[in-house]
Formats: sequence, C-alpha cells, structure tokens
Amino acid sequence: MYPILLNSTVHVIMYAYYLAAAVCDAETIKRLTPIKKSITTIQMIQFVLILTQAGFLMCRCEISKLVATYYSVVVVVIFYGFYDFYNKAYKASNSRISDKSS
Repeated sequence: MYPILLNSTVHVIMYAYYLAAAVCDAETIKRLTPIKKSITTIQMIQFVLILTQAGFLMCRCEISKLVATYYSVVVVVIFYGFYDFYNKAYKASNSRISDKSS
C-alpha cells in the first residue's frame, strides 16, 4: 500500500498542476513554470522511498527475492528515466540561462 499512497499523492500534485496550466492565463502559467522542476524532483524522491521500502521488504519480510529484485530493477529504470529527463530539461536550461547572462 505504501507505493500506491506515494504514487497517488504525486499524481494528485501533478494533475493539479496540469489543471492549473490548462485553465489559467499565460501570465499565471509563466509563474507556475518553476513548479514543473519541483514535481520532477518529488517524483524522483518517491522512487527513492519506494526503493528504500523494497530494501526493507527483502530484509524483513518473507517475500521472494526474485520478485523483490525484479520490482527494484523496474523502479530503478523508471527513476533513471526521470533523472535523465531532469538533467536534459532542467540542467540544460540552467546552463543556457547562465550562458546568456555571461
């Protein structure tokens, strides 16, 4: 239930942002843009917490090591996808902003 709770919470935040972006005027959307980076960060934190729980499950619960390992690998792959997106979308835009101000 823990991963479901985390994922549901993240999706409520994410879809609240999408709703605001869909119904607000351009100026409000411009002010909300920094929140996108925070949402991606929250998603990555969610996967770290899920992996932490998976580690406890492997150590403390009678769960198949194969199932727990597969689950962990899937979560790591998803985390990497978000991490890669974060680096390409936000680190690159920050370096472009720095280059323009120089």
